[in-house]
Amino acid sequence: MIDPTRITKIKDGKETGTTVVYWMNRDQRAHDNWALLHACEVAKEKQANLAVVFNYAKDSIRLTRRHFDFMLQGLKDVQKELQAHGIPFHVISGEPSNVMVKYLEAIDCAHLVTDFSPLKAHRRWLKEVCGHLECGVDLVDAHNIVPYNVVSDKEEYAARTIRSKINKRLEDYLTDFPDLENTIVFLLLIRTGCLFSLKIYMLRGKL
Repeated sequence: MIDPTRITKIKDGKETGTTVVYWMNRDQRAHDNWALLHACEVAKEKQANLAVVFNYAKDSIRLTRRHFDFMLQGLKDVQKELQAHGIPFHVISGEPSNVMVKYLEAIDCAHLVTDFSPLKAHRRWLKEVCGHLECGVDLVDAHNIVPYNVVSDKEEYAARTIRSKINKRLEDYLTDFPDLENTIVFLLLIRTGCLFSLKIYMLRGKL
């Protein structure tokens, strides 16, 4: 069970879709990822499919060649680990307000989970995408040991003022990560440009 203080409900909505989607953003890893684990919990609770997507917005985030190669290799590792657990992983390219919305519609999103990022571009993307969705949206702090919204409710101006607040709650959040459950997935992929139209049939259980 994930500590509920890590989760911020961004939007309530209709839960009529068939797939819970984890929009992987800042926390590009399959292991020790609270956002992914929360998405798994939501999918299990709703008896829905589960998919993970990464949206590369090259026009908004400028990367050097070395940085891009490092990110790409990391995403390949993510894909391998998710595949080992039977979880589909998709990479799409373009402005999230366009391609992410189309992806979520194509996959019949029932609930969207994403990881917390303080970057202005990421916050703008989330706001824009949420404006087009009717499903619920959860934001999970999968990056900080102590969630940002627990540490302080104001902008801190010095390490001296925030250090004691973090240390005060540290023991509460130094917990082990639960295992990622395996999922058996059968995919039918129809490629349409950079977007994949997906039909996913899923059977849950231990492999």
